Amino acid sequence: MKRENGFKVYEKLRIWAKTETRDTLWETRTAYESLAEHVAVLEAGARAWREVIEGRLQWTLGGMCRTGVEKVRGWMVGLGNRSVELRLLDVAIVMAVVAIIIICLLYFLR
Repeated sequence: MKRENGFKVYEKLRIWAKTETRDTLWETRTAYESLAEHVAVLEAGARAWREVIEGRLQWTLGGMCRTGVEKVRGWMVGLGNRSVELRLLDVAIVMAVVAIIIICLLYFLR
């Protein structure tokens, strides 16, 4: 009789363990699926945000390049309106700046 009771208890424990395992696996699976879905949504949002920022950066860089070209053109036109002495002085200043930059680079790179 004790064996029968022990067997019944064992059966009940086995059924309970199966049910508990199924519930635990189901909870784990649903949690994983919801987490995977959440990550996918965040990844899509991050990708869209990255595309917007890259587009704005390209637009900004394009504007900066256009502005720089316009400034150089204006500077070149301004040189044409100056006297020869002022043009030579501008060339001397540019050459001095280039020489200083080269000397600084050589100093810091050794």
